Amino acid sequence: GYGREARLLFAQTLDSPRVIWQLRLSALIGMADVDLGQGDFQASIDGWSKALIIAREKRDTPSEAIISRGLGRAWLGAGSTARAEPLLRRSLRMEEADATSSPPQVAASLGAMAEYYLAGKKLALAEDAWTRALAIEQLALGENHPQVAYTMEILAEVYSERGELGLACEYAERAADAMAKWFGEGSPAAGTALASLALVEEHGHALGAAANHYDTAVSILRHSPDLWPTVKVVMQHYAGVLKALHRNREAKALETEVKAFHPGLN
Repeated sequence: GYGREARLLFAQTLDSPRVIWQLRLSALIGMADVDLGQGDFQASIDGWSKALIIAREKRDTPSEAIISRGLGRAWLGAGSTARAEPLLRRSLRMEEADATSSPPQVAASLGAMAEYYLAGKKLALAEDAWTRALAIEQLALGENHPQVAYTMEILAEVYSERGELGLACEYAERAADAMAKWFGEGSPAAGTALASLALVEEHGHALGAAANHYDTAVSILRHSPDLWPTVKVVMQHYAGVLKALHRNREAKALETEVKAFHPGLN
């Protein structure tokens, strides 16, 4: 959740004299990934594109697979599925064909393809890709690793969309517990996991539980300005739940806070 600090360090690497190409490539990848996480898709696209040129010039196939995945996800975030699809498919092909690829990298490319499927409302394909990714991660990293928990968060939302609320709640609860244990209960990772659990509960009409988890998530995430795109969405969902519970004064106060964070928001 400290994207600005990370981006500054990557920028300092790029500004250092006589930086070898491997470090320059790593810094470009890091900056592009931070921009992607913060929702600055054009900056992310520009960064991934610069990195892709270097990787191809140096014939660095493992890095090219990672960069293709990142660039595809950035285009997906920008709303261009047509540009995203070939990049994401190429990344997955490269990872699966390279015997030296680590299992988490293969899983990451499967997850990126699942994001593409989800954007197109192809829930069955998204579920299949994320389930395959989860199995790979569990075998390579263990049941309680943060990356496993993150994939469970996403699968919980897919199961929720499909109406499989029992399985969705189970995955969301396991993910929230794992993130809290790894990073601390007040960490941004724990906050986003609680928000995912609240979303599942909201879909299942367990509004009281959803309100409680949204409240905790917001109290954590409002102190992480680098996660603004996530904070905004969580606050809007929380306000909707409060209205459904006839807690209109609290909902209005939350909407006012959202606008104060981002004055241009209508």
